Amino acid sequence: MVNEILIRKFIRKFFDNTNEYTILQFVWVITAYYFVLNSLLKSEIFKNLKINGIEKVLEINNKLLEYIENYNLLWITATIMLFISYLIITTVCKSIFENYKYLNTFCDYGWYLSCWSFLVYINYVLFIWTDKYYPLVLLILSIVVYYIKKVYTKRSMEKLI
Repeated sequence: MVNEILIRKFIRKFFDNTNEYTILQFVWVITAYYFVLNSLLKSEIFKNLKINGIEKVLEINNKLLEYIENYNLLWITATIMLFISYLIITTVCKSIFENYKYLNTFCDYGWYLSCWSFLVYINYVLFIWTDKYYPLVLLILSIVVYYIKKVYTKRSMEKLI
């Protein structure tokens, strides 16, 4: 009973804080988790893992991976089309409707949407290229980006001084 109430509160709070901008971040995180879990399943550590009923879960998982593989070209095509649409719509909105704040806000949403959609696709490509090393590649990329940010911030601060 208490767990059910906590779960409902969590779900309600999640959807209260979710909007058109944060939902794509959520999709990226879910795909990252999904691909990390699949990488771990392919690793030697979990290769011989025997759990009752796991065969059905793995069967569903393999069908989902197959579905993603079959339709990945559709995802990147839609992302590219979305980006091109963003360029056209933004040009129209900024030139004709420049004083309409609401329209300009939603014109910019296309940029945000296409960027996060591209990041989800990059997640998939990294998973395909790196297979069971995907978690390690994510860690390495995180460290590289962290240090790039650190150096960039330090240089920016030095210019101010």
